[in-house]
Amino acid sequence: MSFVARRRFLAKTLTYRLTSLAVTVTVAYLVVGDGGAALGIGLGASLVKMGVYYAHERAWAAVLPPPRVGGQGRR
Repeated sequence: MSFVARRRFLAKTLTYRLTSLAVTVTVAYLVVGDGGAALGIGLGASLVKMGVYYAHERAWAAVLPPPRVGGQGRR
């Protein structure tokens, strides 16, 4: 896998986790009513899920590589 592809997976992972962090913190705040606790829950969950998502993307790429640019088929 190329350096560019790995950077793309990492960028996707980070932007997805930031969005999910906002959702998790909001839901946790609505449940516990404490901003500090909600942030702690959100950050803890995000750290774990970020690693899982990155590994999941890498596994998919190993099994079924993304198509080449220009529609030349798979690698």
